Amino acid sequence: MKVFFQKNWSNLLFVMFFILILVPQTRMTIQVFFQRLISFSPSETSIDGQLLLEDYNWSVTKLDGATANLKYNEGNVVLINKWATWCPPCVAEMPSLQKLYDSYGERVFFYFISDESPEKLQEFMFKNSYDFPVYMSRSLAPER
Repeated sequence: MKVFFQKNWSNLLFVMFFILILVPQTRMTIQVFFQRLISFSPSETSIDGQLLLEDYNWSVTKLDGATANLKYNEGNVVLINKWATWCPPCVAEMPSLQKLYDSYGERVFFYFISDESPEKLQEFMFKNSYDFPVYMSRSLAPER
């Protein structure tokens, strides 16, 4: 038996990893872990390369039920993040975005927009101790 394990340890490791990826309870955790390993810090875009919205009319609802519209932030610095709780890359970037919000929340308007139910979003926010503003879309997003 010992000889078998010595010869096949890499195959056994691969099979265990594959099984863990198939199990829904461990799949997301593993995917988020690897996303964080391979992701990198975003780079700054020069002012010439930044995209400006032409249409700011986007109605959103905050988790607490308050309504908002991006048109009230026209001309200000706005960060819009479209995300979902089931998306491994989205979940992997959330700690960095929370730090960004903690640092710039007073100077930048943050819109973390999701199409999921308020209950699901509140559970995710509470479970991960995030306090950035989360919104749900009430209208179609602007083209650009």
